[in-house]
Amino acid sequence: MIRNTLAWLIVLLSLSACQGNKSYDQRMHQADSLMEQRALLASQAEKPLLAASKILDRLRHDSASFTQRQLMRYQLLRVKLHNKQNLSLAHDTIMTTVADYYRRHGSPNEQVEALYLMGRVYHDQGRLPQAIDLYQQADQAADTTRSDCNFWHLFLVHSQLSEIYAEQCLPDRNCEELEKMKRFAANWSKWKSMLGEHEIRYMLSFLCSGERVPIGISGSMTKLLKLLRRVENCSWIMAMRRLPTVVQAPLFGIF
Repeated sequence: MIRNTLAWLIVLLSLSACQGNKSYDQRMHQADSLMEQRALLASQAEKPLLAASKILDRLRHDSASFTQRQLMRYQLLRVKLHNKQNLSLAHDTIMTTVADYYRRHGSPNEQVEALYLMGRVYHDQGRLPQAIDLYQQADQAADTTRSDCNFWHLFLVHSQLSEIYAEQCLPDRNCEELEKMKRFAANWSKWKSMLGEHEIRYMLSFLCSGERVPIGISGSMTKLLKLLRRVENCSWIMAMRRLPTVVQAPLFGIF
């Protein structure tokens, strides 16, 4: 009886060690949620990032107790924070290890995010062929049939590809990426909760076609652009800069 009890205790302790301290997971989730808020706030946008940074700084003191899964998650969130703060990721080479881990152990959404951030590291290092390869891997890792597919991350992936192709003067490839951005943005649930689907489709079409905005939906266009005005390195802004001046003027007035 005692021997069986000891055996069960050993099993329970082993399982606990594999899962790690759940409070670490909860605090990492909180930091991640705060970072995701940044794209939704029209004012005081830096406050969530500061709060997320403080949580991660406190967690750093406990990193020796992390499981491998928690350590990889922590490292990814640190790099994600740098990216949200518009800091250069050129020295965040830890993402090589993190991306390899999520390739083997991550869900589709986790793989997309890790590969996207690894692409951002290469992008900031000026290694554009490697950056393009990682962005394409991120796109391929996504499972768009799943109900929890993060279309926002896919939007960002193709935003970066569009930016690269625009800088390389490859208009056909840039146009392909803009079309993909339209498709993924139309599936982003937060847009749908804020605007009607018809308005979303019209406005996304406008961003690539340069059509005039009808007065009837100009207010919704303003809401949409305010929603996205803090998005990092978003290449549809670059696309708008190439639109006729008469179209640019009312748009850039709200930034």
